[in-house]
Amino acid sequence: FQRDPFVTAVQSKQNHPLVLFQEHPTVINTHWLTDFPVSSCREHKVGKTPVLCSGSVMGSREGILDYIDVMVDEFDYWKTRVCLSIKIHR
Repeated sequence: FQRDPFVTAVQSKQNHPLVLFQEHPTVINTHWLTDFPVSSCREHKVGKTPVLCSGSVMGSREGILDYIDVMVDEFDYWKTRVCLSIKIHR
């Protein structure tokens, strides 16, 4: 039921630094698990946007290394936030 994504990318001559995979179109980011922390700590509304799977990523060496750098920066940002614990315990 699943094809090899690398074969598909090579056959269609896709040359992108990063390739992300989207969940089923009915799965969107309008629920408490994403909306609350993002709007509270980042002051950003996610809204009805597709869910991208952060664990399913492929790309060039440089693309993956850039992606890892951004993910590490984001993890570091979230480690220092107290907005989640303050609002959850009210």
